[in-house]
Amino acid sequence: MKSMMRGCLVGALAVAAVPLGIGSTTANAGTSVMSSAAAKAAAAPIRIENRRSGKCLEVARTGFAPPLTSGARVDQFTCQTGADHSFAVNNNDRAGAQRWTLFLEEIGPNGSFYSFRVALSGQCLEVNQTGRTQGLGNNAFLVQMPCNHSFQQQWRQFSLGNGFFQFQNRRSNRCLEVDQADGSAGLGSGTRVIQFRCHGGAQQQWRAR
Repeated sequence: MKSMMRGCLVGALAVAAVPLGIGSTTANAGTSVMSSAAAKAAAAPIRIENRRSGKCLEVARTGFAPPLTSGARVDQFTCQTGADHSFAVNNNDRAGAQRWTLFLEEIGPNGSFYSFRVALSGQCLEVNQTGRTQGLGNNAFLVQMPCNHSFQQQWRQFSLGNGFFQFQNRRSNRCLEVDQADGSAGLGSGTRVIQFRCHGGAQQQWRAR
């Protein structure tokens, strides 16, 4: 297991891509179930679908600009099931903005932590740090930022059964959730993704698609 621990490699942390569910803990449990062999397995990018809305985690587009810039907001949108054009910048091709790879950051006694890297820009899912609560409070929204292995970019996954998972941010201890306060009650495309107190509701449950 030592080789899988967080470590430095030419001045940067070495991380391994892993499939969704590897290294997850059962909700409210404290024992990692990761195996070295599984952790080392390469993982293809996946779409991450919300249980309540049936929509996928996506880096949002503004007008005709592809979502390549740091700080671009993360929301949910109708899952794109066509061919994955991960590096396209056509505004009508959303596939690359919905394709995520999980990277193992650290194995710990209470579960393992991962970063989520999006295919289109190569940036990572992060809790916005510029708001009133500096990324610690309920309703802080999610953005993409250059991957830097910081705690605001690290997530612990809990298995809820039937292929669904809950993701808890390492810095804030709050969970990835579709905002329920928008005009669609959390069901529409373009609804922002936030962090909120972990409660296990369907708006906090996600699966690979």
